[in-house]
Amino acid sequence: MQKLLIAAFVVTSTLAVACSARSTGSNGSADSNASDNADANEAAGSAAQTSDIEQTLLGSVQSQDPAAAAGSVAAAQWWPAGCSTRTRDASNPAVVRVHLDNCTGPFGVRQHSGDITITFSKNADGSLHAEATSANMTINGKAVTFSASRDISVAAGIIDVKGHAAWTRETAGGETVSHTTEVETRIDVAKKCRISNGTAVTRVGSREVDSTLKDYEVCREADGADGCPTGEITHTHKATGRTVSVSFDGSNQATVTGPRGGTAEVTLVCGG
Repeated sequence: MQKLLIAAFVVTSTLAVACSARSTGSNGSADSNASDNADANEAAGSAAQTSDIEQTLLGSVQSQDPAAAAGSVAAAQWWPAGCSTRTRDASNPAVVRVHLDNCTGPFGVRQHSGDITITFSKNADGSLHAEATSANMTINGKAVTFSASRDISVAAGIIDVKGHAAWTRETAGGETVSHTTEVETRIDVAKKCRISNGTAVTRVGSREVDSTLKDYEVCREADGADGCPTGEITHTHKATGRTVSVSFDGSNQATVTGPRGGTAEVTLVCGG
């Protein structure tokens, strides 16, 4: 798997690390709250898992023609050999059926098994539309669901992807996590860079974390690994109003600012 993929929120896992360090503002008061931190970490993890699957499904698309898009997805190598199989529907060449068998992904995803069907079609404006739905999917033995509805435009080496995706799963403690995203991503094929803006809502039981992504950009390095990001991601815990933001400057250090203004520098896992 690539290190960051399309996962606009992957590195927000650093939020939990930074907050657990209990950074302080100038008044010396702690900036952390255990429940907020845990929920924000669930938001980060869910976003990473969702976008990792979506990149896997759509990252190889290079044409707005539904049949050609399905062909490129069916031919792509996503996970190590033997982990997944991809077949085009015998009666509809614009449909791809994916079977996962104990695949591995980010944020503790192990034993990822199940089926995903991707149906490509053409929008009225000529852009490509992709609908993805899961069936019988489990991760670490627990049931999960995934769906995505994305519109894709390809022109002069620029790929624009927009729409929404949804992900549900169960925590180790038995709480249901539901995560939805509305993100627009522009991919520059020649520069091997992608920049994303959008929002996400994560509900953990009855609690909600709202996230905003601003000019989050990742570029691929010469060795094929994703480099360190630039941009900003903000998490707001709806019940308390507490906000934590994570700023990225292209280095492997991110700055996390807590609800009282305290900051912490966190080392990212990024680059070659």
